[in-house]
Amino acid sequence: MGAAVEVVKSGVKDFSHNQKTVGTTAVQLAETNHAVYGVVIVPDLDADEKLYVGKTGVTASNGLLVPAGGIMVPVSDPSQLFVIASAADQTVTWMVL
Repeated sequence: MGAAVEVVKSGVKDFSHNQKTVGTTAVQLAETNHAVYGVVIVPDLDADEKLYVGKTGVTASNGLLVPAGGIMVPVSDPSQLFVIASAADQTVTWMVL
């Protein structure tokens, strides 16, 4: 008979979320400075527009392209994440876990 496997369920006790309007100037994504698992980022962009994420100073040239379905960024300090879009008035939804 095989070894016993213990299943442990865990999750976050608290989380925060919001939306932010993003343009062609980098902005801080969230002001909260604590995450257990990281930050989920989901862009809601106009057709053919793009969203990039990185640290302060992020640009469309050096940032990580956020796919249309979103990404999970495993950071413990979400306040270090900045976003920039390829056009003005784009929306990004985020959730800190």
